[in-house]
Amino acid sequence: MKLHTPPRLVGALPDQIALNEIYQKIHFRHFGNASHALVEWGIPTSTEVFRITHASSPRLNDIEKAQLLLSSRMIQNQQWQAAARKLKPLADAGHPEAIHLLVQALKRTHGNYQQYATHYAEKRESLSVTPASHYDEQRDRIVIHTYLAHRSAPRFVLAYLLYHELAKRTFGRASQENSAFLTLEKDAPHRAKAQEWLRKHGFPVFNIETGAAPQAVGE
Repeated sequence: MKLHTPPRLVGALPDQIALNEIYQKIHFRHFGNASHALVEWGIPTSTEVFRITHASSPRLNDIEKAQLLLSSRMIQNQQWQAAARKLKPLADAGHPEAIHLLVQALKRTHGNYQQYATHYAEKRESLSVTPASHYDEQRDRIVIHTYLAHRSAPRFVLAYLLYHELAKRTFGRASQENSAFLTLEKDAPHRAKAQEWLRKHGFPVFNIETGAAPQAVGE
């Protein structure tokens, strides 16, 4: 079977050909019917929110962790009211992750989320960080951070990032709240070990359990 016409490449780093080869394989295997984007090494222009929990925040016990996980899955399935009922006791106890999810659920059910949003802001600090990759919608191109080239990132890391950005390209700006995108992201090749490598190198990663922007929780 013949591969699709490869994308035009931008830039002149030594690993550009290798990046192109990985892109072609990922696109052909998982996104074969879609048009090609451009792909390049560079510095992503987007930023991700890197959130840090205050040390004073209460810790979740095993039962509460299970409730939080169940609630996040309800949100993925757009069961907003059911998720809000599960999350409210945890949010009232001051758990930041529960508050964050409850705000999402209450917004979609036109509930009173303002007080929880204020409390969440008080419980969290945020830093803006540059992600490892980015899909530029206006220019229709995927940018992979040059740091990964200089650190000789494993091919499985590049494969995961290219898959992730192609999935975002498929579902558009609201992709992180789209259940179909979350299903696609869950099936990303080498997802677990790629995210582990990215975390070790200081990059934020997508939290599939909450469907939220990349986060890191500090102790």
